[in-house]
Amino acid sequence: MLTKTDWKNVPPYGKENRSPIRQFAYKTVIEFLENSEEGDAFEVTGFPTVEGNDTLRMADKVSQAMRTELWYLRKDYDMRRDVKIFRRKERLFMERTNAWKPQEPVKRNPYPGDLPRVIKPSM
Repeated sequence: MLTKTDWKNVPPYGKENRSPIRQFAYKTVIEFLENSEEGDAFEVTGFPTVEGNDTLRMADKVSQAMRTELWYLRKDYDMRRDVKIFRRKERLFMERTNAWKPQEPVKRNPYPGDLPRVIKPSM
């Protein structure tokens, strides 16, 4: 069931600190980007564990947290294009697929009302 609500009643997002997994993911992503070049591959070791989760599940959680950190790292560019994160059983790896190149901004029409009119053919 849905109940319409006002935006004032929606709790804010991002006021809390990162979880230990997200903190580890952020530090790992920054370290990887500073120390890697195109074609480099690194194994991620020493990630935190949560009681009740096996190493395979934790590798999945950490890989998703690293993808999230790559997404939020830059506002104008998705860094997930340049870093491949994958696992083999319970081992986690990162690969630098290509060097980061800033994208040119999309040129907007300086005259938004200056578009050609489309005339519909009469039948």
